[in-house]
Amino acid sequence: MAIEARRALARLAPFADSGATTIRPAAGLSGRAFRVDYSRGAFALRLAGDGLAVEAAAARAAAAAGLGPRVVAAGAGALVVDWLDDAAPLGARALTEPGTRRRAAAALRALHRLSPPIARRLPLAEALVRLRRRAALAIDRRGFAAALAAAEAVGRGESFCHGDAVTANLLDDGARVRLVDFAYAGRGDPLWDVAYLAADAGLDAVAEAALHTAWLGRPRGAAERARLDRFRALAHLVMALWAATEMAPGAPRRGTIARHLAGFVRVTERLPIR
Repeated sequence: MAIEARRALARLAPFADSGATTIRPAAGLSGRAFRVDYSRGAFALRLAGDGLAVEAAAARAAAAAGLGPRVVAAGAGALVVDWLDDAAPLGARALTEPGTRRRAAAALRALHRLSPPIARRLPLAEALVRLRRRAALAIDRRGFAAALAAAEAVGRGESFCHGDAVTANLLDDGARVRLVDFAYAGRGDPLWDVAYLAADAGLDAVAEAALHTAWLGRPRGAAERARLDRFRALAHLVMALWAATEMAPGAPRRGTIARHLAGFVRVTERLPIR
């Protein structure tokens, strides 16, 4: 894989004439991602798919607002951004700390307030149906119907959404949180990013409410809590189905599926499903 990364770099103008000293797999960026070190600095490279143009546009918009690293180059199937040496991916435990929670909420809120730089919508409903067909998991029919309705609601939103707001994609330097990996960015309901982050971190009810309130910038109402519940149930289901279809067999895969199916059931039980 490092050979493929080196070939991609050779096709990008800023890097074509200089050799990288090291290329190694990078944590904190999903997909095929690497840290690339040169004498002039360090960069993060992600081997992207067909959606590179959309991903690059979203990353540039975030960077211009101070919400992500500078985009150095995009093309030839790869995206290169500055490596943030002063920041580290959030851990699940970090979001139980009030200051970290406030910084994460502020970053998401600021992103959601930007004018969407892309036309693509979050295709959650289609993805959910596709994943369920591929995954050999027993999903309650009524619960799945509720999740599908929530996915359709997310797709009707008009805000700039990250689309994959897991803790690994939020980098914290102690003063602010910045966002990376916009491969799934699109227009949608911004609450989806909050629900996805809460589900990925496994936040309990107290921490989830604190994150939601910090993102809103005010106390939340009962209807807002209920909407977050709908989206969090969907997030748990998406994560369980993704693990079942994309992760390699083994204990981590089994643990991820079990954790998120349990979360899906737990949150779904709070919903007024008929």
